[in-house]
Amino acid sequence: MNETDGNKGISKVATGIPGLDQMLSGGLPRGSSTVVAGGCGCGKTTLCMQYLLNGAKDHDEPGVYVSFNESPKLIEAYFSQFGWDLSGLGDQGMLTILRLDPQDVLQVIREDYGQVRDTIKSAGARRFVVDPLSTFNLIVKDEFERKMGLLKFVEWLRKNKCTSLMAVEASVTPQVGAGFGFEEYVADGLILLYNIQMKNVRQSAIEVLKMRGVRHSKKIVPFIFEDGIRISAEDKLFWEPM
Repeated sequence: MNETDGNKGISKVATGIPGLDQMLSGGLPRGSSTVVAGGCGCGKTTLCMQYLLNGAKDHDEPGVYVSFNESPKLIEAYFSQFGWDLSGLGDQGMLTILRLDPQDVLQVIREDYGQVRDTIKSAGARRFVVDPLSTFNLIVKDEFERKMGLLKFVEWLRKNKCTSLMAVEASVTPQVGAGFGFEEYVADGLILLYNIQMKNVRQSAIEVLKMRGVRHSKKIVPFIFEDGIRISAEDKLFWEPM
């Protein structure tokens, strides 16, 4: 899908996630890189894979998913609970899941992301996900090398018109928001996922904190897991943050 923001003339990439494109006034800017941040179990991986799945199925846009944690088979098995046939999309060349050992991250960066870059090129990918980007911070101890590597890679993705999501493990709250690292400044967008506790109940919620060049929702809105993530963009939280 290639929509254009009427005021800004920005080409958009629809995520296909119910409610999220409404919050983004049509979708993500084409070629942009967006951090998806939140704590454990808040839905980052589901949102990222749903973005790739919808691109492959509905918009004929091949995607690449780079995982530092799980094998392709385990990822495929996990998402089969939603009825998602990731292996079938792989057989069609529409989805490539690349598993990288965290210990290889430093070498990949020093080789200008060669293995990841080559996979994106060979797949003809237009959508890209790395999960979790936080692995870089754990493995690459030199701060300057980490920052320059990330800047260079984000710029390469932009030049190749690859619209990307980067999952980041971070403790975020509606009261505090972000403030977890260099990634949020490099990225064009920042989406925060919350798992808010209210007494003995938790509610999942999402916020678009930043999206360069896009008029986006300023609300924190609830979402549910129903064949993936389904956002109720017009609904209110049962608990309103101060």
